[in-house]
Amino acid sequence: MKTNIDRSLRLVTKDQNEKTYDWAIIEVDDEGQQSSPELKPWRWTLGFTATEISVISETVVNEERGRSDDYARQREEIHHGQRINAKLVPESSDDFFHPREATTYRMFGTDRVIKNFDLEIIPLENEDEKESCYAVGYPSYTAEIDFVNEYFSDYVSFVIKVKPSTFSQYINPHSPSKSLISLS
Repeated sequence: MKTNIDRSLRLVTKDQNEKTYDWAIIEVDDEGQQSSPELKPWRWTLGFTATEISVISETVVNEERGRSDDYARQREEIHHGQRINAKLVPESSDDFFHPREATTYRMFGTDRVIKNFDLEIIPLENEDEKESCYAVGYPSYTAEIDFVNEYFSDYVSFVIKVKPSTFSQYINPHSPSKSLISLS
């Protein structure tokens, strides 16, 4: 697998007297010279619009096997579950007084615009677990699969883990006012 990165990254820490931010990331060229402005943490909201929303029901079989002649130790675990998936597009504004084009996102170390954003909403196992949210991203890469080089685009996904009761509200077709997904 070969990642398609044009420049390296370097973390820059700031003096504690600096009031605006504590750290930044800079891109560095092959000679080790800074090739970008300081990329500072963004502490405000960035918006996305969800498209192509779907509820996915799945059954996953995990097989755990010991030695092939030890049939007593073989175990299969079957997991049934649901998740919500959506494609995301950067939000823009048609507001006459505050028009705004959609924000453009680029993967660190490249000049490519990221076009693939996803949202995945997953129910936690039980109500006692803490809800969470995180982002996962990877730069484009080329991989040899079955003797053919395949190209995979830059990608960012947001994963939200919610309590089972919250997840049920999102997909409940009998409660349209609370439902994230409307089924017809």
